[in-house]
Amino acid sequence: MALAADGVSVAVHAEQQKLNLGVFTVEAWVNPDALAANSVIVKKASGTATAYSLTVDAAGNVIFRVNNQTLTSVPAAAIAAGAWSHIAATCDGASLTLTVTKADPAQPAVADATVSYTKSAALTTTLAVGDGALSIAGAGSAYVGLIDEVRIWSTARSADQLAANRRATLAGDEAGLAAYYPFDDAGTTVEDFTARNDFDVDGVRVGGQRKQRVEEYT
Repeated sequence: MALAADGVSVAVHAEQQKLNLGVFTVEAWVNPDALAANSVIVKKASGTATAYSLTVDAAGNVIFRVNNQTLTSVPAAAIAAGAWSHIAATCDGASLTLTVTKADPAQPAVADATVSYTKSAALTTTLAVGDGALSIAGAGSAYVGLIDEVRIWSTARSADQLAANRRATLAGDEAGLAAYYPFDDAGTTVEDFTARNDFDVDGVRVGGQRKQRVEEYT
């Protein structure tokens, strides 16, 4: 696969208003080729505000943003270039939680050993729930690398729920699943698997988005 810094954009549409959420979980698997500031993984706009976003900085720190509040992962959770990590961010309407799961550095000889780092904070900002486009490593993002299994839920997923389904491929009809982009449709658009064949909620690929299935790296 050739390197590509291009991404995916899901334009504002009446049916996309399902992503205007006050309670939510956003998940994604990421494998950056390099670390850079302003590497936006997923961002949902709300007018000129940010409804919610997941970003990685040049040190590998993961940043969860809701309107004008940010929650940054603990130092040990910094992700690495060339390695898969899972990021999950939740808002239950009262608090924010950010969980980063990556290879366990304390067990280099154990196949597939992972460790999760979680950080929470009280919600102190006003939630932005107005209309806005959804982007996955889209315009303005410095992210270059692989992204897979992007999921947006209308519920605050628990740690147990995240762990149980992190590596699973979903059907698309799971309770509370608002949008699901597994990048498995092999087309010129990126299909939302919660609304198969509904082109109004598909994402538009800008160039060659780098992606692959979870089964290929787990």
